Amino acid sequence: MQQYSADLQRELPDAMAVTVSYIGARGDHLPLGGTVDTVVNINQLDPKYLALGADGPEPDGAEPVLRQRQRRAARDARRR
Repeated sequence: MQQYSADLQRELPDAMAVTVSYIGARGDHLPLGGTVDTVVNINQLDPKYLALGADGPEPDGAEPVLRQRQRRAARDARRR
């Protein structure tokens, strides 16, 4: 695993400053589980959720703000 960062900060007139930062990480040949010759995709959806389609659960129960707003708008539209 390799992690790196770079920062550049400059002082401007009138007691102001500007900072530009870049951070990154890179990993090669990291074991994720299974055996040495088995690749495990840690982002793979559990097969039991495939039948749910796009309405399947979000990771860790999180729901994106946009989807929350869409559901709220649909609910409010049904009430009218």
